[in-house]
Amino acid sequence: MRIPVHVIAGFLGTGKTSAVLGLLEALKGEKLAVIVNDFGEGQIDSSVIDGAGVAVREIQGACVCCTAPSQFNAALGKILDHERPDRILVEPTGLARPADLVDTLRRGPHRDRVEVRPVIVLVDPKRCDEPLVHEQMEAADVLVANRCDLATKTELQAFDERISRLWPGPEKVVRTTYGRLSLDVLQGGAKERSHDHAHHASTDGFHVVSRIFDAETLFSWEALEALPAVERCKGIFRTDRGTFLIEKVGQRLHARLTPHRRDSRVDVIDRDMDRIQSTLQAIEGARRTLAANAPLELVLANGTRRTFSREELIDLPGGIPDVGVEVSGRSGAAVPVASVLEAVGASLNGEAVVTAGDGFASPAVALDVLARGWLVHSLGGQPLPADAGGPLRLLIGGNAVSACSNVKNVVQLVLL
Repeated sequence: MRIPVHVIAGFLGTGKTSAVLGLLEALKGEKLAVIVNDFGEGQIDSSVIDGAGVAVREIQGACVCCTAPSQFNAALGKILDHERPDRILVEPTGLARPADLVDTLRRGPHRDRVEVRPVIVLVDPKRCDEPLVHEQMEAADVLVANRCDLATKTELQAFDERISRLWPGPEKVVRTTYGRLSLDVLQGGAKERSHDHAHHASTDGFHVVSRIFDAETLFSWEALEALPAVERCKGIFRTDRGTFLIEKVGQRLHARLTPHRRDSRVDVIDRDMDRIQSTLQAIEGARRTLAANAPLELVLANGTRRTFSREELIDLPGGIPDVGVEVSGRSGAAVPVASVLEAVGASLNGEAVVTAGDGFASPAVALDVLARGWLVHSLGGQPLPADAGGPLRLLIGGNAVSACSNVKNVVQLVLL
């Protein structure tokens, strides 16, 4: 049986700890555990929650969504192995991106032991102008407007208008004070079922067909770029280059990364049902499956593709027998990413996306940072096993700062 995991996120000072304490009180009949992520090292939140009589694991001095995912996975593993709770609550730092934490849960070593429940994001209606707050709101399955007693009517109206501009928006919006939440915010599971909605009634001669795909479905970015012209196609797609909000009007395509993780979905609008069906067929044809044991593929900015077998990687210059001399705590023979890039004549002026065999795609990372990394390909003279992150694992050590500093099961580097 999978253990439910609830991510309770929100910007600094929005009342996350109060909300967690209230939920713990309401769930007293269950065996509970909490993972707290303090960006500082004062252990303030964990000290407060520890007094509630539940198992607490703290991650200090780093953010679990980007710089400390391995610490998060280790803390989660200890809870699952030793505490065996009925439910786990995760309170990340106010600077965390909930979408990255969901990615860590869904592709981490404990993914088969946990069930990711709807992401709860707390917001102070008086403080919605921060770019990170907006990103957190986009990631929310349940959006909680806390401290409503301190907000003016105008501020609450502005908050509602901001929510109305989100697409597809949260499944539930709650207004509260002092972080008080009812247990129904914990209900439901990740949207992992595919189903179609068809709205064939016309308005001014238009038809719309909507489809929702499960959270695991992966699409080819290149295939989505080539969708046929239609009056309007608006969708969120988990692609091999990241999760994008894509809007296509006629031949014009606009796309941006989105923190939405609930599912993939699309609305197709046109006067002609045949054009709608043609677009939907193209979307179906854009589904992609990545082969975990395939050779490393480099996709260059001009569309050229080059693959490297393990043997070809071993033959590249600069390889080392133990990556531990460059990345503390790691082991295995590795080749410099710089040698791979040099082999295809790539400039270091651009960016790249790192894709894993399970469909995870990193944020874009500068090529000069990626070039400082290592691709681990062997352990003990044998191919790197899957339980060690194989067949290829990307590691970036030293002082390089990157959101893709440790990616297991790497199958593709896409140069942008």
